Amino acid sequence: MAEKVAALEFTSQRGQCSTCGAEVIWVLTQNRKRMPMDAEPVKMPPGQYKLAERDDGSVDAYLVNRVWISHFATCKDSDFHRKETR
Repeated sequence: MAEKVAALEFTSQRGQCSTCGAEVIWVLTQNRKRMPMDAEPVKMPPGQYKLAERDDGSVDAYLVNRVWISHFATCKDSDFHRKETR
């Protein structure tokens, strides 16, 4: 079965990373925490699908043309933003 992934809600807020200066957009996680995403999406190669499992166990497949990457994964200063380093 498809792994369930936390739902994200896009906000209209844009900004810059406080350490590397990259442009980011903010999303809200299921727990209502703000998470920075790289502002520019990454174009996906043809034939990429996202699977989403419904509560009844059936699976929907969505063709994916582009994705946004968490800025935590791409920031050169990501270690600074980890809670244990503050």
